[in-house]
Order: sequence, then C-alpha cells, then structure tokens
Amino acid sequence: MKGIPYYSMNLVVEVQDIAVDGIAVRLLRQEEVGYGNTVQVVGYKIGSVLAGGGLLTVMDVIGWSSLFVMLSTVYCVVALYTWKTPVLNINFINQSNEEKSQKHTLNPWKILQELLSVPGTQWTLVFVLIYKLGEQGAMSMFPLFLLDSHMSARELGIWNGMVAMGFSILGSSIGGLLMSKYRAISVMTSAFIFRLGGLAFQTFLVFAFTGSSLLMKGAAILSLCMQHFLGGLITTVTFSIMMYCTQKADQRIQATHYSFLATLEVMGKLTFSALVGGVVDWIGFPASFFLFLILSAAAVVHVFKAPVSGS
Repeated sequence: MKGIPYYSMNLVVEVQDIAVDGIAVRLLRQEEVGYGNTVQVVGYKIGSVLAGGGLLTVMDVIGWSSLFVMLSTVYCVVALYTWKTPVLNINFINQSNEEKSQKHTLNPWKILQELLSVPGTQWTLVFVLIYKLGEQGAMSMFPLFLLDSHMSARELGIWNGMVAMGFSILGSSIGGLLMSKYRAISVMTSAFIFRLGGLAFQTFLVFAFTGSSLLMKGAAILSLCMQHFLGGLITTVTFSIMMYCTQKADQRIQATHYSFLATLEVMGKLTFSALVGGVVDWIGFPASFFLFLILSAAAVVHVFKAPVSGS
C-alpha cells in the first residue's frame, strides 16, 4: 500500500510528459523547434536543480508539510494556467471533422507499423538508441575514476555537480540558437566530432592522470565541463530532430510517435548506465574508455548517414 501513491504519481507524471510533448509538436513551427526544445531542456534542468538541491536546502527551515503544500500549489497554478490557455483549447478541442472520423486502432503491431512508416523514423530510432552511449559511460565513470585517483569528493561535488551542470545548461541554451541559423544535422555532426575529441582527451587522461598534479586536475576539470557543455547542446538538438521527424507523421499519431522515440531515447541511456559499472569492474577504466570512444565514433558514423531530407 505504501508504494501505491509513489507509482501512481510516476504514472501521472509520465502521462503529463507525453501531453506536454504532444502540445509542443503541434504548436511549434519548424523554425521554432530549436527554441522550443531549448526551453524544455533548460527548464527541466533548472527545475531538477531547484527541486533537488534547492528544496532540500530549505526543507529544514519550512518542514516536510510546508514543502509539499508549496509543491502542490505550484502544480495547481500550472494546471489552471494550462486550462485557461486559449491556444490549447483551439488546437485540441476544435479538431477537424476528418480527424474525428478516423478510427484509432489498438493493435500494437499495426501501431508499430504506422509509426515506422513515418519518413526518417527508422534512422531516428537507431540514432536515439546509440547517440549517448559513449557519453553516458564517460560521464558516469570519469568522476569515479577521479575519486579513485585521489581527487577529493568535495572538489568533485563542486566541479562535476555544480559548475559542470552550469555548462550543461549553457550548452542546451546555445543548441537552440545554433539551430535557428543552421540545419539540425549540421549542428549535430559538428557537436559529435567535438565530443569524440573530448572523449579521446578523457581517455588520454585515464592513462596519464596523477592526482598530485595541478595541471592534470585542471585538464580533468576542463574535460568534465566541455563534455557537459557538448552533452547539453546535443540533447537539445536531439529532441529537436525527434520533433522534426514526428511532425512528418499524421496529426492523430504525433503524440504516440514522439513518446515512442522519447521512450527509446531514455531506454538506451538507462540500459547502458545500468551495465557500465559492471563493464568497468570487468575490463578496467582504460579498456572501458576505449569502448566509450568506439561507441561515440559509431554515433558519428550514423549521423553522417542521416537521410538527405532530414532537417
């Protein structure tokens, strides 16, 4: 019984997440997609920082009860704002007669076939599964490597937990600006090449790092910040590419199509994150970082194979 509220809340949150993405897909014009995803990604990251460290900071002052009342109030305000927003009512309530008359199938196989028939979906499907594997492994394991190499937990907490998050938010913000001037695939290709270079530098540090050297510490911190910056930029551009792909689908399946891609994106990251610790224990840090390098190189190759019609 204790777990029911927790699981229920997670279920409702996921439905809300899909609804928000569906709204974004329908409302954003192609030239607005980059900015829209910047707002979503940066808002999510800032919200995570405030709701995590921020609320924990004030919890001792206001107490658990007041904390949850404050969170509930925020949710109620957002719900009322959404309910009273005219553009959402116009876009979703006043559907065309043609769309209303179309029958929705509940056959999973037919749904999957329809999703995969959307132009660019098969390339995007593979892309979202592999694009962060090498980066995710390096971001998870490099701080642990630095701890094993006698960098203090306090130093890592400041640089990897706070400063690097700032670089991640900066990268996500710049991603939207770049997409307003260049094609998404062009921005992604450049970012992937820089990320591959940054990961090669981290792999070098795994072999050469000594905790007593200030130069090596500075290099390690620089590599952390750059990887978070590029990771944030790539995240914004990735969600924009997913949205471009979804906008090619029939309007009645757009929310399903985007949530399908988003689920695969999360699945790829989480699955590898769950396995990467065991991989490091098995083959060690040097060999693991070579593996991360290969995975990142594979993602670069896949980006170069993007459909000609891709945005």
